[in-house]
Formats: sequence, structure tokens, C-alpha cells
Amino acid sequence: MSIFFYSSPELFAAELRKILYIGTHLQGTPSDWFGTLVLQQSPCLQNYEAFIEEFGNNFSDPSYCIKVRGMLRNCKHGYRSVIAYATEFRSLARDSGFDNIALVDQFLRGISFKIIQYLMVTDLSNTLKETIKISV
Repeated sequence: MSIFFYSSPELFAAELRKILYIGTHLQGTPSDWFGTLVLQQSPCLQNYEAFIEEFGNNFSDPSYCIKVRGMLRNCKHGYRSVIAYATEFRSLARDSGFDNIALVDQFLRGISFKIIQYLMVTDLSNTLKETIKISV
């Protein structure tokens, strides 16, 4: 949704417009939930971030972060390019909840032995961005 709102800033400058746009496109149980918020004049309808947080509290998968971390642990460099590995890794890392040091550690665990040999003679960074830059 953020990309959609970003692409039409003149339509979605007000927080309420974003919330109403999302709310009017919900179906089933989420639609009923939104209707209840409107009837109760919930404070979360005044702030987009609060609304998204409330939506997540009610409808997000509680094990999503655990699943993403498992996928991150299974993400390996293998025979593809470091850039391809790094792209997949970054995509998973965004939702993992890991801090930078844990991400660097996990990235290095998945990278090929040849790259690890090269990295052994360099000064490793504590940031994922710099570690990827050195690895490429």
C-alpha cells in the first residue's frame, strides 16, 4: 500500500484518506472489524501508523517472524552470484527482527567457503551493508 500511496501523494496527503481507502477495500472479517472501528470512532482511525499497528495486532500471522528467521537461516549462497544471494538475504532480513550483528553473522554462515577465505584477510564490518559490499 505504501507504494500506491507514494505514487499518488495528491490523493493520499491526509491520513484519514489512506485509512478509508484501505478500510473500504477490506472483505469478510477485516471489513466487519473496520466497520466496528468506525462505529466506535476508534482513535486509531486518526493516525495511519496507529491504524496499521492495530490492523497487524488483529490480523497478522504471529509466527511470521519465526518463519522468516527460518528462511533466513536456510538462505545460502550456493552457486549463484553474491549479489543474487545478498538480494534474497536483504529481502528476508527486513522482516527478521535481527539486529545488524546477528544479520552479519547469518549472512556469513550462508556464504560460500571461497568468499569466506577472502573475507578472513579483511577487516569485517558490524553492518550488513558493509559486509555485503566487501563480499561482492
